[in-house]
Amino acid sequence: MVKNAVDKCEEIINQLVADGFLCAISKDELRGVIKRATKQSDPRTIKSRTEDLIDFGYITQQTPKLYKLNLTKEPEQTGKQLNLIEAVRGIEQ
Repeated sequence: MVKNAVDKCEEIINQLVADGFLCAISKDELRGVIKRATKQSDPRTIKSRTEDLIDFGYITQQTPKLYKLNLTKEPEQTGKQLNLIEAVRGIEQ
C-alpha cells in the first residue's frame, strides 16, 4: 500500500513539473493538480494525497495555503521514510 502511495506521489510530482510548478504551489492549485493526476475529486483522496506528499518529503507546508516543492529528493530518503511510515501506520492500526 505504501509503494502505491509513493507511485501516486511521483505521478502528482510529474504533473506538477509538466504544469510548470518548480518552486511553490498554492493549496488550490495543488488540489487541481491532484485531481488531474489521480483522476479523482473526492476531498478525502485529495487530503490523503496531500498528506502523502508531505510525509514522503515531496512538499512542505510553508503557510496554510502555500506549499514548497522539493524536487531534489534522494532515493535513499524514500526508503527510510517508507519504513518509518509503515511502522507508524502499523502502530496506528
